[in-house]
Amino acid sequence: MPTRWPHFQDLCLPLGDSLYFNIGTCVPLLDPIHEAITQANHSLQSPSPKPWLVTESVCMEARRKLASLLGAHPSEISLTENGTFSMNAIIAGIPWQAGDGMIVTAHEHVSSLVPCFNIAKRYGLSVTLVDPEGKTDEELIDALANAIDQRTRLIVASHVTWNTGRILPVADICRLARDHRVLTLIDGAQGAGNVDVDVKAIGCDAYALSGHKWLLGPTGTGACYITAKLVEQLWPLAAGYQSITGFSLDGQIDWKMDSQKMEGSTKNIALYAGLTRSLELLEQYHLPAITSRIHHLAAWFKQQLLLLPGVTLFTDLSFSASGLVCFRIEGLAHEEIVDYCLKHHLYIRHLPRPDGIRFSIHAFHSHTELIRALVILEAAIHHARKQRGQYPTSTLVASHRE
Repeated sequence: MPTRWPHFQDLCLPLGDSLYFNIGTCVPLLDPIHEAITQANHSLQSPSPKPWLVTESVCMEARRKLASLLGAHPSEISLTENGTFSMNAIIAGIPWQAGDGMIVTAHEHVSSLVPCFNIAKRYGLSVTLVDPEGKTDEELIDALANAIDQRTRLIVASHVTWNTGRILPVADICRLARDHRVLTLIDGAQGAGNVDVDVKAIGCDAYALSGHKWLLGPTGTGACYITAKLVEQLWPLAAGYQSITGFSLDGQIDWKMDSQKMEGSTKNIALYAGLTRSLELLEQYHLPAITSRIHHLAAWFKQQLLLLPGVTLFTDLSFSASGLVCFRIEGLAHEEIVDYCLKHHLYIRHLPRPDGIRFSIHAFHSHTELIRALVILEAAIHHARKQRGQYPTSTLVASHRE
């Protein structure tokens, strides 16, 4: 366990005194990652007779780091440009037949839902939505089981839902799917780096992730874990020299038999050098310690939020806390609250579905920063109620919390 945790202000000097709690959308480019990208770009200024070997060396190191993070083998890691591309690569790569079906939770991100709807329209598939709202884990599994029929080919579910912060029972979902010979695709954009991930224990066929959120990497990076069994079935979304071991002019293609089959061609290796550096940073502070600290900070923050009148958590305290803390405030416009906070240098986001507010809490935040955020949030609520002629009788209490 680290004796001292760094703060985001230590890692990103341009943040200054701002409070950044929007990692679930995108992390600012941290100084060590910026340095790694700059160094990689500088190295590219030197000509190389075989530049593809330089590219592959950088990419292989990124695959090794990601494999270690996920409990996988580097051959099972496909590098992509973001989580959305990863989701599309799997959903579009399955050899669908008209009439096939997929099951998707209703709390999926647009970057999961739209690829499903897109492919469904293209191939004449059915998409069944199962809503986790108001369901225990056991009830959610029962609802998914009831939705499965003989044409179901795929279940899509988030590890951590983007709009409620709930950790879904993905291992149980995958076990259910295997029992019915159904494939599973887990959206790990809000999972990897936020909660513990072991893809073998989860038992999924594919796990998609983004580099620019909880992994603290640069935008333009992502990856997907894919089992060898699924790779064999998939058609690449973007095929190229990286996807093959050989081809002939009569149309014969010899596909790679590992996850690189899903990679197309030349990549921006400076970005993957940056991602590798961010993964090294997480390793330095020991990932299980990071996810444990995230859990404890988020659980504490939830308890403090419940002291504010009118606050309702989207995922209550009976569920294990992820770093995403999502809530609504009765009778107030959430966009106005977020705008007020932004004017006071507190970076959070408004949620459209369901309407609410989201904080993204990382191990590199401190209790002091959380208290400062509560003070600003409470002032925003006080201001909004006063604007509506609602004069609270209580004084601000967040500043007195310890």
